[in-house]
Amino acid sequence: MRNNLLRDLLSFLDNDYLRVEPCSDTLAEKIEGLPLPLSLKRLFQSSWPQTPDAMIGPYSMRCTGQILAPDDLERLLPYNMVAVGSAANGDLLVLRFDEVRCTVGLVSHDSYYEESSLPFDSFAAFASSLEEFLYRAAHQMYLPIDYYAARELEELQEEMGVSWNVDDDSDDEE
Repeated sequence: MRNNLLRDLLSFLDNDYLRVEPCSDTLAEKIEGLPLPLSLKRLFQSSWPQTPDAMIGPYSMRCTGQILAPDDLERLLPYNMVAVGSAANGDLLVLRFDEVRCTVGLVSHDSYYEESSLPFDSFAAFASSLEEFLYRAAHQMYLPIDYYAARELEELQEEMGVSWNVDDDSDDEE
């Protein structure tokens, strides 16, 4: 992750409503104990929106305290996912991470909450990185409004030979 760029993009998007700033020491300690990549821990600790439900693009973002709420965190972390916001219809805005990448996508609230499916079964990636997501939001570029639009975008990307899923390592090979 490019933390300097991420901080700069978040600062650019901060309209005095996001309050992009460090979280409390108590929350920072909790983050330190989570099985997250170090760069993601540092971002959440030092430069994440601290206003609950602040908007970035069409998404209501979670502040650090909301990200650490046990319900979704405990269900998603085993799948290397963390919920950072939601779409207007309740679909979860999720970061799916590994040590190299952090894709951004939506998890269908219908499948996840009502059918209790595994989160990766109802995950549709729409940005290859958090940096791309924030860049697109900063430039008012297209961001899908729900899981179904994200899924169709993912299908289009597959047709075009582009994959943004963490599980696809084809573009990481040297």
